Amino acid sequence: MALSKQELSDLEQRLKAIDKMGIKADLDRWPELAESSWNGLGGARLDVRPGRVIVVGMGGSGITGDMLRSISDESVSKTMLTVLKDDRLPAWAGRDTLVIGISCSGNTQETLSVIAQAERQGMPYATVGSGGALEAFSKAHGKTHVKTQMLSTPRSSMPAMLFASLRLLCSSGIMSVDDAALKEAIAAMKETRKNAGSISEANKSLAIAEELNKGTPIILSSRRTAAVGERFRQSLNETSKANATFNHIPEAFHNTVDIFDAPAERRADYRTIMLDLDDDSAEIRRRRDVLGELLKERNVKTVQAPYERSQYLGKALSMSYYLEYATVYLAIMRGIDPGPVPAVDFLKSRLK
Repeated sequence: MALSKQELSDLEQRLKAIDKMGIKADLDRWPELAESSWNGLGGARLDVRPGRVIVVGMGGSGITGDMLRSISDESVSKTMLTVLKDDRLPAWAGRDTLVIGISCSGNTQETLSVIAQAERQGMPYATVGSGGALEAFSKAHGKTHVKTQMLSTPRSSMPAMLFASLRLLCSSGIMSVDDAALKEAIAAMKETRKNAGSISEANKSLAIAEELNKGTPIILSSRRTAAVGERFRQSLNETSKANATFNHIPEAFHNTVDIFDAPAERRADYRTIMLDLDDDSAEIRRRRDVLGELLKERNVKTVQAPYERSQYLGKALSMSYYLEYATVYLAIMRGIDPGPVPAVDFLKSRLK
C-alpha cells in the first residue's frame, strides 16, 4: 500500500533529521559526479598492452571492479578483466598483467598490499582514489594515479571511481565505450534522479523500500546485472543495516532456490527482488519465467527492479541508482542513520 501524503511528509522530515552525513544529498549528485569524473581525467593514459587486467579493491571500490568487468563483458574488449578482493595477487599474475588498484579513501590496507606486491614483482599498475597512501605510493614510484572526488563516504562516491577508472581504461585502448552509450547512461541517471530523488507517491525507490521494510530481501540477477545485485546487497548491509541474500541465475537454480521450500510462515517474510533486463538472453528469460511460476506457487512476494530504457550501460547504472536510493529510504523508515558504519570502523581500528 502506498504511503499517504502525511506519511510522505513525515518521512521527508525524518530524512532531514536522521541523515546527518548527507548520504541522500550525495546520491542526488551522482549524474554530475559521473560526468565530471569522466571528463576530468585530462590526458592520462597507460602505455601498456596487457594480456590480462586485475582490478583490486574492497567494498565499494571492489564493486567498481565488478561493474567494470560487466561493462567489459558487454563491449568489444578482448582483454580479460578479473576482480580481486584480497590482500595478495594470485600466483598466475605476471608481467603481462596490468593491476588497477582502486581505493576511494586511498588507505585501504588490502589494496595497498597488492599494489606494493605488483611493484616488487615489476608488474605494470595504476591507481585510482581520492589521495592518501595509495596516491603517495604511486607517485613515489612514478606510476599513474587518477585522483577522484570523495563525497561523505566512499560508498556514496561510487560514480567517481567507476567513471574515472573506465575513462582510464578506455583512453588506454583496453576497454571501449562509445560516446552515445556514455551520453545515454548519464541521461538515464538524470531520469532516475527525477523519480527517485524526490519523496512522492510516484517514487519507485520508495516503493521498493516500503516493500523491503516488510521482510527479508532476496536478490536475484543474471550475469549481466550481477554487479548491480552485489552492490545492492552491500548497500543494504552498510546503509540499511539489513541482512540480504544475493545470487545470480543460473547459479541460483542450483542452491538459492531451495530457500523457497522453507515453511510457509518463513516464506511470508521473503521479498524477492528480480534484476531483469528486457534484452536478457532467451535462456535467461525462460529460466526467469519458470522461477516466476515457482514463486507464485509458493506465495513469495516478488519485486522488479526498475531501470531506464537505454543501452546496457545506462540500464545497469540506472537500476543500481534506483536501488541505492531504496537503501537510504529503507534506513530512514527504520530510524537508522544511513551514513555511519561503526562495525567496519571497529574492525579497521583493531587491525591497524
